[in-house]
Amino acid sequence: MKYIISGLIITTIALGAWYIYRLPKVPPVSKPDTVKNDDSLAITPEESKQHIIAFNGKQYRYIYYIVAPHNIPNTTVISNPKQATMKRLAQEHHCTAAINGGFYTSDGAPLGLLTHDSKEEREANSVSTLLDGFWYLLNDGTAAIARSIPSSGVAEALQNGPLLIEQGVARNLTITDDKYARRSLIAHTTDGAVVFITIFFPTSQLEGPLLAQLPQLLTAIGDTENLSFESALNLDGGSASGIITPDEHLSEFTNVGSIVCVL
Repeated sequence: MKYIISGLIITTIALGAWYIYRLPKVPPVSKPDTVKNDDSLAITPEESKQHIIAFNGKQYRYIYYIVAPHNIPNTTVISNPKQATMKRLAQEHHCTAAINGGFYTSDGAPLGLLTHDSKEEREANSVSTLLDGFWYLLNDGTAAIARSIPSSGVAEALQNGPLLIEQGVARNLTITDDKYARRSLIAHTTDGAVVFITIFFPTSQLEGPLLAQLPQLLTAIGDTENLSFESALNLDGGSASGIITPDEHLSEFTNVGSIVCVL
């Protein structure tokens, strides 16, 4: 009897091993390295130069584009009422480079001032304390970031916030319910250039620095890249942010309300 039971046990083990061997193999789930939508050119770490900076115990990746002073008059602000992708907007308007614009409502309208081709498409928002800054380009080619905007002669403009750097000094911000999110901004350097910058985690292109940390992080990036920032303005961030340069395209996850475009 003992030998019969032992034989049955061996047979059962053998059948079990054979059954497990016959089970279909499930491949491991891969995590994509790129951000894509239906109309984008996603970037991968292999396709672009890495700009990595360590700040306050975390690493951040950033993409930036410098608009030379002589090319600033070719910068324009384009609204996106049809909710096109950034890539399509950039193609339609022949942009060399572009970055997302400011905050917008659920129906796609800008939350603050937006002026394009000397026409005010949206009036200034005097209620929101967050929208405390303007980027504007005058008809004479002069551009600035400031808390107020001239009453005439404005060719292009957008309102957003908060202001990050004023008169070369990084602001100390206190933000309620601050979150880690991808950030976009527009800045002016002391030598007269305009800079587009988008910042995010190397491990997650949708997440990035706290908004309260952005002024000091931007200053650190300036030190790394030999850029002295005179002023800087926060733009929309998170899923509704992206940047296009001649070398890279970091696509948005949701539609942007507008873009700042260099022709």
